[in-house]
Amino acid sequence: MTQSYPFGRRAELATTTLDRSLAEPPNEEILFYATRWCGDCQRAKRVFAELGVPYTYVDIEHDAAARARVMELNDGLRSVPTIVFPDGGVLVEPSNRELLARLAPYVGS
Repeated sequence: MTQSYPFGRRAELATTTLDRSLAEPPNEEILFYATRWCGDCQRAKRVFAELGVPYTYVDIEHDAAARARVMELNDGLRSVPTIVFPDGGVLVEPSNRELLARLAPYVGS
């Protein structure tokens, strides 16, 4: 299930750009891979909402291709939230602080 619409243990900050074979195709949207039962995902969604930053929500429980993408990005793990930015940067299970810092450029855009 995919819908257009803001923490955790492990994060790859957006200063790291992924190999293009692992990143999403060039895109202007933030892709938010998650599950509905994930507490860290719910927390991250609240941060996005508080900041007013738009994103596309992708439920990996209902989308096999998205689940495969998350596993590819996370060395075979289904780690959520996995958030992919337009520049190819990725945050995985980010803390509130990490997410706020990475979303700052998108506030008000």
